[in-house]
Amino acid sequence: IHDIKMTRAQIWIDVEDWAGGVMSVSNCKESISSSEEVKKVNTASSADSNSKITITPSSSFDGSYAFYIIFQPPGESVRMAGTGMLMINNGILSIGNESKGQNYDSFEGRIDKDGNIQALLNFNPQFDDLEEKLLTFNGNIDKLKFSGSYDNLQFIFYLTKK
Repeated sequence: IHDIKMTRAQIWIDVEDWAGGVMSVSNCKESISSSEEVKKVNTASSADSNSKITITPSSSFDGSYAFYIIFQPPGESVRMAGTGMLMINNGILSIGNESKGQNYDSFEGRIDKDGNIQALLNFNPQFDDLEEKLLTFNGNIDKLKFSGSYDNLQFIFYLTKK
């Protein structure tokens, strides 16, 4: 006889004309867990957030990308922090006005000829009474994501080419 642990899961979906969404599933038969120590790749801590963008923009990756931003508080399920459209024109990143979840007016970003992304955003986690602060986000377009950290929380922009 096997013990079945009842758990909840969230499934992230992407639809052509919608940036993303979440569907909750209850009574899953198996739980998925990750190791307690998470290796941070392509992230910048909030201590680095006063840095300026240092990469040279390139038009190699110009286009539109739907995005959603997620994070996972310790001991909790993954949460959505924003959705929208990211546009790249001549290597300069901008976020569409219809994007939701954050005030993206301060967003500034670039992508270089190798696909490296560097961006700045006055970010409000809308979690646990945390205040808005300038975050640096880094990543690579080949991985279709870039991320930044606010204290111990990692925020990840996931991209889908449109």
